[in-house]
Amino acid sequence: MARHRLKPELNIEEDMANLIERVAKWYGEPYDDRHGCDYDHVSLRQVAKEFNITVLKARKILITANRYSIRQSREVISLYEQGESIDRIMSATGLSRSSVISYLPYQKTIYNMENKSVGADRIERWRKGKKK
Repeated sequence: MARHRLKPELNIEEDMANLIERVAKWYGEPYDDRHGCDYDHVSLRQVAKEFNITVLKARKILITANRYSIRQSREVISLYEQGESIDRIMSATGLSRSSVISYLPYQKTIYNMENKSVGADRIERWRKGKKK
């Protein structure tokens, strides 16, 4: 007999796709720094505030949705698509590991989403108990 699911309505992939779609729609037209600076465009800070996420998460979501492109993100993505490792990209660009990863599109799940998985809830409870 199959095990009872604690959150049968939870679909992380669908929630992630919906968030990316909502952020991209709210952001509007794609931004590309090769077309000059658009001072009227919505800023990453405004996106972060609207969706109650960090600026870095807003940027990564927009990169995933192909709505945000700057020289550095194009360089990191290009090197990654050529099969370069994160360490080689770090050497080539002079960026830290976390910066390189922040310029790559999401491949798995977005952390700290509104609807958490059963495992994320369990870890949160464990951490709270550990602090006591």
